[in-house]
Formats: sequence, structure tokens, C-alpha cells
Amino acid sequence: MKKLLLIALTTTLATSSLAQSTATTLSGSLESESTSAVKNWNVSVSSTTSASVVEADSYDNYVNSSLSARLSYKLNDRLTAQSSVAAAKEMKGARKQYFSSAYLGLSGLIKSFNSDISLSGLTRVYLPVNANSRRDTTFNGRVMAGLSGSFNLAKLGLKYVSLTLSSTGAKNFHEFKRTRTNSPNTNYYVTNTAALGYAPFKKVSFSFYFSNTSRWDYENKTKGDTFSMGQSVYWALEQGFSISAGHDLGGLTYGYTGDSLDVALFDKNKSSVYTSVSYVY
Repeated sequence: MKKLLLIALTTTLATSSLAQSTATTLSGSLESESTSAVKNWNVSVSSTTSASVVEADSYDNYVNSSLSARLSYKLNDRLTAQSSVAAAKEMKGARKQYFSSAYLGLSGLIKSFNSDISLSGLTRVYLPVNANSRRDTTFNGRVMAGLSGSFNLAKLGLKYVSLTLSSTGAKNFHEFKRTRTNSPNTNYYVTNTAALGYAPFKKVSFSFYFSNTSRWDYENKTKGDTFSMGQSVYWALEQGFSISAGHDLGGLTYGYTGDSLDVALFDKNKSSVYTSVSYVY
């Protein structure tokens, strides 16, 4: 179960940040505009602690701590270059520490139709920094590209509510087509995400997201779809600091049998909770 949850969360790595950005679009716009007016670059650092909600003596119980840093540089009014690296440490069991991900990317506004609707895009190159992925799956990197549409729903009577719809495709690179345990590696996948943000206050916002990932192996055979879903609250503090807390869960969309939907708002065997502290300079 632990391995399955990690697969679901790994293939939908961008969805949590997407949901958070959706929720903070309204509440954080004044801060971000004032920052960008001063300089074209910023550095953000986040420290996150996550834990499963299964019984403490269960094999699937875990507590992890992670640290991530991202450098962003605004190339022009529409395009931003980014680089990111993240590391994690197991706080129970073997207490291993490792680099979890790293990428170089570009993101930006493609078209603003009006003040309420916009279309954005991103592209990223992920580096094979995770030793476990290199050893177990011979992972050699990933390229990713995606589109997202943002909608302010105030004119529909939903004040302070924003909606983001995104679709992201990724191509993995492996030395071998199968893992060390002879399971098929994922060649490419497509993730579709819907995220709702609610920001009734200037510095506090709430979000909900759901994503589904379809995967194919190197024989072009479909693998079981995975899902990721979560809810969070975000609070912008002073001097560039912010905190957030939330709940995430993930797994096989259609369960082990593949013939019935297996998605719930909460499942103690699939759920985790987290808190995060971030600083943007």
C-alpha cells in the first residue's frame, strides 16, 4: 500500500502546488505584484512534514520531512524560468534521507482573454536525482509539458472562488523497460487536474483539487489509472512567510480489480496530513 500511494503521489507531483496556487491567486496577488515590481527573481524555500493516518504500529505508517528550494527568474512579462530541488528524510524506520526531485523549467501566460479567464503553460525537465528510482526502475529523467486555464467565478455569483483546469503530459526515460521486480516501467502518462480555490480573506485561502493520471508502459499497454486528491488551507504571514496545512490521499482510481471506482474523500489507508512553512525572498 505504501508503494502504491507513493506511485500515485509521484505521478501527480505538480497537483498540490497547482491547488495551492489556485487558492492563493486572489489572496496573494497584491504581495506577488509588489515583489515582482522590485526585482525579476525570487527564491522560495519550503519545509514540509507529512504523516500517514493509519495506526502507529502499522507497516504503512510513516512520518516524512522534506525541504525544497526554488529559484525563479522573470524573463519578460509572460515567461518565467525556474529551477527546483527537493530532499526528504524518513522520520521513522530506517530514517533514510535522499534527494526526491529536481527540475529545470519554463512557465508563463499564453493568453489573457479578460480579467477573469487566462491560459498558461509550462514545460519542465526532471533530473534523475533520486537514488532509489535510479536503482529500482533505472529512471534517467523526464520531460513534461502542460496547459492550464484559470477562471475567476465571481461573475457567476461565486464570489472569491477560482477554478483551474489543467492537463499535463510527461515522457519518462529508463535504461530498461522493466523494474528490478519485473514490473513494467511507466513510459509516459497524462494527468488531468481540477482545482478550486476559495479566498474570502486577503491572507487566508482554501483549496480542493482532484487529479487523475493515465499511464502507459513501453509496450504501449495501459497501466491502472491513479488519482490524487486533497484539501488545504493557506495563510500568508508577514515578510514573505506563509504556512499551510492539508490532507492528501491517492491510490488506484479503479481499485485493485480495475472495474469499480475506488475514490473517497477520506481513507485511512490512503490518506496523509501535512503542514508546511514557506519563505519567499
